[in-house]
This record gives sequence, C-alpha cells and structure tokens, in this order.
Amino acid sequence: MKLQLPNKKIIKELIENLEEIHIISSDVFSTNIHERKMLLAVLYYVIVPLINLLILSLAPIVQKGTGIAIFQAQFATTELVKNYFVSFFLGQILIALLTADQIAGEFERDTFALLRSKPIHDFSIVIGKFLGMIYTLIVMILPVSIVYYYSLLGIYGAEWPWTYLKSLDEILAISLLIVLMLGSVVGISLLASSIFSKSLHAIIATLLGLFGINLMGDALFGKNNYLALSWYVDAIFPDIFYNLEPLKDIPNAISLVLILLTANVSFLLVSSIILMNREVY
Repeated sequence: MKLQLPNKKIIKELIENLEEIHIISSDVFSTNIHERKMLLAVLYYVIVPLINLLILSLAPIVQKGTGIAIFQAQFATTELVKNYFVSFFLGQILIALLTADQIAGEFERDTFALLRSKPIHDFSIVIGKFLGMIYTLIVMILPVSIVYYYSLLGIYGAEWPWTYLKSLDEILAISLLIVLMLGSVVGISLLASSIFSKSLHAIIATLLGLFGINLMGDALFGKNNYLALSWYVDAIFPDIFYNLEPLKDIPNAISLVLILLTANVSFLLVSSIILMNREVY
C-alpha cells in the first residue's frame, strides 16, 4: 500500500490557517491587556492570591521541614486553584465577562463583516479568539500558581534544591490541567458569543449556562459532580500531588483529562459550525 503524503495545496492551507489563528489570537491578547476590565481580573487572579500568600507567610509556623512543606504547598495550591480560578463564583464569572463579547462584540460593533471579508476561515476566528483568551488567562494565573507553590515550600522550610526540582513535573501537570479547565469555561463563553449579536446577551447566556451546568451536575451526579470544575481539582490533583488524599470511586486522572479535552474541542467545533452558518448584514 502506497503512503499518500499531503500535497502542496493542503500544506499551504494549513500554514495559512495557522497564520490566521496566530494573528487573531495575538490581536485578542494585545487588546485584552489594554482593556480596563482586565484590571478587575488582575485584582482577583493576581493581587488577592498574593495577599493571601503574604498572610500565610506571616502566620506562626509550628512545624517546618520538607514533608510538612510539601503537604502545605500541595494543599494550599489545590485550594487556590479550586476556590479562586475555577469556582463557579468569581472565577468562572470573570472569565465569562472577559470572553463572552469576543464574537458578539464583533457583530455589535459591525466589524465582523469586515473580518469575514478577509481571507479568514470562521473556524480560525473561533480558535484564534479561544487561544487569545487562554494566553490572557495563563499570563495571570499560571505564574501566580507557581509562585504560590514554591513560596510555600520556602515558608515551611523544604530542602533546597532537590524538593524544588522534584516538583517541576507536578507544576507542569497542574499547569496543563488549569489550562484545560479554563478552556472549558472560555469555550462555553465563545459558544454563547457565537450565537448572540449583543455582548450583554452573550454574557447573560454564558452565566445562565454555567449556572445550569453546575445545577445539572449536582442533580445528576451528587458528590461526584463531573460537570463541576472544582470537583476535577479534587479528583485529579491527588494523582499529581502524592501527599493528598484522593477521592474514592472516580475514574483515573487520564480519563478525566480526556473528558476536559473533549469538552474543549466540542465547544470550539460547535461554535465554529454556528458561526459559519450565521449571516452578516
């Protein structure tokens, strides 16, 4: 059987699509960092966790050592990610406010027609918007999570440098998980943004959708709420952080990561299909 290699036309289209996605994502990122509403995100995602870290550093420490340092760093970082970044309260609400107008805002400002008049595919627009928002969130959230973890190792007197070096694989794993969880919320927001032509309507739809998903998860699954991102933190982090107690009767971490990855791809695919079938007046 002869192996069929991609022809030059297909390769050229793939390269062009990547360039389109890069241009759109870079534009979204640069626009975001100049938006005033980003100050609220910086306050919540960066300043508040660092203040919390400062308070922890000033609290009296009864016991120090590598073992207690690892446990405290793992436990506190898990709580940080769960309560600040992926909770339904402010964590997801802020992502919705930042993301839900990405496509709806183009319709509202009558700029989508101009965007579509260029040789840009609709799915490139969706993926570019998605990546631009992920870049924006990563710049704020990942450095804070890493600083938080390593600072606690230092506060509780972990052995230098071996404990810090051995934690690199854990940091990489939780970084991937954070990106996937944030991507799920961004994907839902872009889905609403691709349906509605008004930013306010897209934001309200996103918030109602997130609220409905959490309620439905509680009703269907109870304690093992597969639709609550905070549950994914409790379920997967113990597999990454060997000092934490894992939840019982759950699928393995790889299966849960695949569920999150599938959700990300599904939201992007559906958003692209909706956008391709929308008419621009």
